[in-house]
Amino acid sequence: MGIFLVAVLALLAEPFLTYALAREPGQAGTAPDLSGTVWQWQQTLMNNDDKFVPDNPADYTVQFMADGTVAIQADCNRVRGTYTIDGNAITIALGPSTMAACPEDSLGERFAGQLVGAAIYFFRSGELYVDLKYDSGTMRFGPQSSALAGTSWVVIGHNNGRGGVVSSIISTEMTAAFGADGTVSGSAGCNRYSAGYQVDGNGISIGLPIATRRFCADPEGTMEQEQEYLTTLGTAATYRVTGDKMEMRTAEGSIVATFEAAKR
Repeated sequence: MGIFLVAVLALLAEPFLTYALAREPGQAGTAPDLSGTVWQWQQTLMNNDDKFVPDNPADYTVQFMADGTVAIQADCNRVRGTYTIDGNAITIALGPSTMAACPEDSLGERFAGQLVGAAIYFFRSGELYVDLKYDSGTMRFGPQSSALAGTSWVVIGHNNGRGGVVSSIISTEMTAAFGADGTVSGSAGCNRYSAGYQVDGNGISIGLPIATRRFCADPEGTMEQEQEYLTTLGTAATYRVTGDKMEMRTAEGSIVATFEAAKR
C-alpha cells in the first residue's frame, strides 16, 4: 500500500482513549444499519483544519459485512479487511489489497490509512461519521444508492455454466442497461437482448431474455459466450454494487456475472 500507509499503520497501532459520543437530537433509534450499505467517502476534516475531499466519492467506498469483514474501494485499488465494534467504538484492520498504480493525486492511501485510524462511528441525518483516534479528525460518508434504474454496465466476467467464471472474449462487449420501466437491455456480444427485472433490497430477479437472431462467426466463440451469458442472467438472485463494480450471484452464492460501470 506504500510507504505512507505503512507509517500510518505503525502510528495508529498504539492504544487510544475512547471518548464520549455526541449525537444530534432525535437520532436515537433512527440510525441506518452500519452493515450492508455501501458508504461513499464525502470528506475528512482534520482538527488542524486540513480537509480531504475526493473528486469522485464513488471511487472511495467502504462496505461493512455482517460477517465482520469489510470491503474497501480505495481509488484504483480494492482492499479486504475486518472490523469489530463495541458499542459505538470501531476498529478496522486491513488485509489483502490489489497493487495497481493510482494517479499521483490519488487519495487512495490516505483514505485507507484514515480507515485504520477509526475510533468511533455515529450517524447524523442518514450519513455515517467516523471519528479518528486521538480526536484527530472526522470522516463523513454518504450512502451509495443501490437502485439499478438508470445505470449501465459492461460485463467483465460471467458464469459459463460449467462451474467457472470466465472473462469476456477480446473484441466482444456484453452490456446491461437497467431502465426505470423494469426492463434490462443491452448487447449479448452479438445480438441485442431485453428482459424484465425486479429489485427488492439487494434481491433481484430477471426474466427470460428476448434477443435478436444474428449470427456472429468472428471472433470464434462469440455465439457460445452469448448463450452462456443469457442463460446465467436468469439465475441471478442477489446483486451488490461496490463503487463502480457490481456482481450478481445465485441464491446459492455462486457468481452469475461481474460488471463495471459503463463509461459515460
